Amino acid sequence: MAKYGLKRGIKGSKAQHKSTSEHYRDLLEQTETLQEIKESVETDIENHIQKRDEIKEEYEEVKTKTEQKQDELFALKQDKAVQTVKNISAEVLGKGLSKISNLLDDKKAKEYERRIEGLSKDKEELKQENSRLKKELQNLYERFPFLESLQRI
Repeated sequence: MAKYGLKRGIKGSKAQHKSTSEHYRDLLEQTETLQEIKESVETDIENHIQKRDEIKEEYEEVKTKTEQKQDELFALKQDKAVQTVKNISAEVLGKGLSKISNLLDDKKAKEYERRIEGLSKDKEELKQENSRLKKELQNLYERFPFLESLQRI
């Protein structure tokens, strides 16, 4: 190197120079170490990819099960709502029937029924009386024709 004008090293330096064979031996060791690290990283990546795929499959299964459970829950809620409406309807109907039954069994209702029957009989009697009076009036008109003219005045 001196023939090219290059100087090697610094005078008084404690730096150690390696021979070419040492340099290549170290380089080969580093390459082997890097190769091992590369293989280890590739194995880790493959394991992580496999783990990711497994997790993805589990996620899809959980997602499907969740959707199924949500559908079941929705159906149950609908069934419960329908049942609630049926129960409320039955309760309202029961209360209505109970009130009707109470009305029918009520003493006042029976008293009103008796009054209605009595009034119906009175009405019928009044119709008969009215009919009888009409006939009697007709007889009077026939016997005394001048009465008809008096009625119009």
